[in-house]
Amino acid sequence: MKHSSINRREFVVAAAVGVTSLARGYAAPPEALSQPTSGTPGRYQVLRGAEAELTEAIVNALCPEDATTPSGVACGLSRAIDQALGGPWGSSPAVVPGLNQRQLYSTASAAANQAAIDEFGKGLTQLDPGGTSALIARMLSGQLDSEAAPLQVWLRKQILPILKRASFAEPIYSSYSNRVYWKIFG
Repeated sequence: MKHSSINRREFVVAAAVGVTSLARGYAAPPEALSQPTSGTPGRYQVLRGAEAELTEAIVNALCPEDATTPSGVACGLSRAIDQALGGPWGSSPAVVPGLNQRQLYSTASAAANQAAIDEFGKGLTQLDPGGTSALIARMLSGQLDSEAAPLQVWLRKQILPILKRASFAEPIYSSYSNRVYWKIFG
């Protein structure tokens, strides 16, 4: 079976398009991102244990460390997700009836991990970056889903909008690793 992967260039192109959408208010991620996380960098408000590790694996697969930029975690992208889930947006209704954003994220995280076990025989955090990227690509394309949670919706309506905003949009971006992505393209 051939797996496609998401590379940094594809993410950045999608992010550039997404920033325009965000500026217009489409699929706007949470206002909770407007304030940086307090406390020690790397610590999370709501993400714990396996869910935090899974979030870090996903942001590192979408934004891997290379000669130009640090990893997604080092850029603060996992903290951005945590902030969003810990703020008012986290308790707002999700696109899945009966769940708020935080509940959808938790349910989908567990479902994504189970999908990795079903597909590769090990959890998402135990996959190599290529395996994680392949799994994400299959979820984004709708080829891989779960009865427990809509994985494509989780990525497209929760994770990617938050990452796009955290990577490029003000006022929150200045709190994430000194504008790493703007330095590359600015």
